[in-house]
Amino acid sequence: MFCQSLESILKRTRSVSNSSKRRSILMKENGMERVNFGIRKDQLVFFSTTKRRETNEKEIRKDVVEERKQSRKILQIIYEDEDYCIFNKPGGISVSGEYKKEEKERGRMEYLDMVESYFDSQQYNHFPSLLHRLDKVCSGIMVFGKHKKAETHFQNLLQFNPEQVNKGYIAIVRGSPKESQGILKGTIIRTKSNIKRFSIVKSGKGDHNRVKSGFNLISSNLVFTPSSFTIKPRDGLKETEDQKNEKRRDPIQASIVGVRIYTGKSHQVRATCSALASPIIGDTLYGGGKFLNKNIYLDNSPLEETALLHSSYISFPSFRDGKPLYQLFCSPWSWWNEEQISRVPDEILTQSLLKMEKKVSLEQKLKGGV
Repeated sequence: MFCQSLESILKRTRSVSNSSKRRSILMKENGMERVNFGIRKDQLVFFSTTKRRETNEKEIRKDVVEERKQSRKILQIIYEDEDYCIFNKPGGISVSGEYKKEEKERGRMEYLDMVESYFDSQQYNHFPSLLHRLDKVCSGIMVFGKHKKAETHFQNLLQFNPEQVNKGYIAIVRGSPKESQGILKGTIIRTKSNIKRFSIVKSGKGDHNRVKSGFNLISSNLVFTPSSFTIKPRDGLKETEDQKNEKRRDPIQASIVGVRIYTGKSHQVRATCSALASPIIGDTLYGGGKFLNKNIYLDNSPLEETALLHSSYISFPSFRDGKPLYQLFCSPWSWWNEEQISRVPDEILTQSLLKMEKKVSLEQKLKGGV
């Protein structure tokens, strides 16, 4: 994995542009101070923010230095070239527009703000735009353009040629889908009982929010133990006498599933798993229950709520003639804790996602009469 450590980022930020210096001077004149590249305990990561001088300056410095010592990773960069910078977003961080004003004033930064700070530190002279989204609970691949032409190309692919952008997800779900593989089609709507939640229903004439998702069962030989927040292979599980005598459903069967989306709608992967009667573990909104994952950002940190959904694969063409297809895989265990969740080899996950992509390519050729 290509990833950036905190120290390597800090080294590159020592040479600050004149524009950044001017901004810092103006901020100080207005009674504000810029704090760069720190981590707060109430939020996994933030890059740069502004704080009023009402807060004790020494306390801010002490807190930032202490958190830096415990930091393992800030941004994971999967791939970067002259056109795109592709990141591995952690779960639990909003991409943009979800945090309230009060939360931002306390220093909570959204992922777009973090990317903006990284671009500024590298002096790319470009303000990154949000080309696509991941839900707050979802981790994985996010694409950002390094200039306007690259951004326009990716946005046009999503809008006019979505079949050329292949996205694959890995999820660990409760139970197991009835079918080992298949295609789910329908219309996605907000549920009446909870407007934050979506459901997939049978499509009617004239429906605009139609969705299409493919799924592939990778393994159903897993067991989820809610009391210890662990997911282990069934063969290697040894129950204690207390566990055998418990009346509650603990442990629970779990499965690892690959999901390929052919349309890009809000909550599509989460609603797909819910429609298969196998909600994603940790996705409390869709009935997956709670899952606490060991925070890999900080040493000796408490467990934090996590949904086991990861954007693992993406492929899309370049706008440059003769340049090969962008094709990237990102392991879920870049953020998931191996001590709690038994790791599945990356080769198996990759083959499952590529298998679905090949089926889609064949289907498109047949429809096109090739």
